[in-house]
Amino acid sequence: VRIYEVHLHQTTEPSTRLGLVERLAELTEHRRVDQIAAFHWWGQAVREQPDSERAGDELERLARATHSWEELEKVYGDVLEKATTDEVRRTALLKLGRVFEEELRDPDRAEQAYLGVLEITELDPDALRALDRLYTSRGAFAELAAILRKRLAVEASTADVVALHFRLGALFEEALEEPEEAIGSYQAIL
Repeated sequence: VRIYEVHLHQTTEPSTRLGLVERLAELTEHRRVDQIAAFHWWGQAVREQPDSERAGDELERLARATHSWEELEKVYGDVLEKATTDEVRRTALLKLGRVFEEELRDPDRAEQAYLGVLEITELDPDALRALDRLYTSRGAFAELAAILRKRLAVEASTADVVALHFRLGALFEEALEEPEEAIGSYQAIL
């Protein structure tokens, strides 16, 4: 392990560094049987190469195994701070949103992460579905209506469009008590 660490400190080429960090993570987890240290190495890999699918998957696997959700949040926060492209920001925000929503049970922070995605891409289907789920569970009906309208703009499947119009109609009819809006949504199904 020490040899790889020395080599890592002497290397600046990104793909070589990623390979070394991945090897360090593997050795740390499987030879030293230290999942916490392996999590640290995979975290470094994600910080250096946030678009590495393998590093992201391994990091989340170890976060689950070690219950290191707050540390995972810090890794994604670091990625966001250093992000140079909208795609890296989008992916980090979606992952953060999922961690807040599913692992840390913090719907407010999850909402902020998903809304951050919409600041990058206003009609991002993944963020819209996540906000739909959050607002439905919270009973945030006005916000849900706005999200359902946005989802209608991006859904391609006729069945999904019909289902969204039906949900929107029911929402206006039952929760928001706006019969004209409900009628408009139901008529769009016809």
